Amino acid sequence: MFSDIFTFDKHCEKAFETKVKVNFKPDKIILCGMGGSAIMGDIASALVEKIPLIVVRGYDLPKYADKNSLVIISSYSGDTEETLSCFEQARKRKLKVVAITSGGSILSKCKKGKVPFIQLPTGYQPRAALGYGLFSLLGLLQNSEIISVKLDAKEAIKLVKKNKPIMEIAHKMASNLTMSVPVIYASSTYYGVAMRWKTQVNENAKQMAFFNVFSEQNHNEINGYQFVPPNFHVVLLRDKKDSARIRKRMDILKPAMSKTHLTEVYCKGKSLLARILYLIHLGDWVSYYLASFNQVDPTPVPVIDNLKIKLKK
Repeated sequence: MFSDIFTFDKHCEKAFETKVKVNFKPDKIILCGMGGSAIMGDIASALVEKIPLIVVRGYDLPKYADKNSLVIISSYSGDTEETLSCFEQARKRKLKVVAITSGGSILSKCKKGKVPFIQLPTGYQPRAALGYGLFSLLGLLQNSEIISVKLDAKEAIKLVKKNKPIMEIAHKMASNLTMSVPVIYASSTYYGVAMRWKTQVNENAKQMAFFNVFSEQNHNEINGYQFVPPNFHVVLLRDKKDSARIRKRMDILKPAMSKTHLTEVYCKGKSLLARILYLIHLGDWVSYYLASFNQVDPTPVPVIDNLKIKLKK
């Protein structure tokens, strides 16, 4: 896991070189995936401004998926049963499909049915292949003239090459998060980033964590701070370019969120993609060091593996 996180910039750089594109103008993008293969859709949705990018986590392709939709089937293993179900439905309905996978049934079906695909390298945990998956997706959208992030991608990749300073910040943060329940907050722009922090803590550190976004959090969850558990540790992901109203809401609520523990993290970078990637990379290192403090191997996920074994019976 150390090696996978340390070479994150190289993953992104290589994946962005994809030549795959679509030759039509969709009015919406529907990305079907689960876990580490779905999160890239949540992250990319903040960068796609002209049309909606919707992430589907589940067995069924929505009824509004039509001939004007671009359906992206994202499964690192190629054998995720929920995503396979969506793939089969999209093919049956003769929709325009592109797959992002490393192999498995999806790759075989793409080759047999002449479905365009981007093949990711094998040998990674799905969550550790985020750089490959996310930047393959961004490359596809760039090639298809749906977004324009070529210069932003260059800045973002350059920013996360600098592992050492990010690792130092992450190590200090992780030492403060041990034996706690991290609660990750960010603006809605960073929904995918906040979720990534939460799931990385879950899978790498084997530690419970939760997330929410502003300002939805203000309409319900803030009431819970009247009786907040003593081991809660709020991690506030901040961007100086968030709207003034969001920044004001965060500042007003800092005393309430500080009742137990509060850590504020400001992103770096000029472009939105660079700021997103910086926070993702920092969160990955935090989860890695948390695993070290918890004395667990960050790579295997035996609880998930056991569930899959039982589901097959």
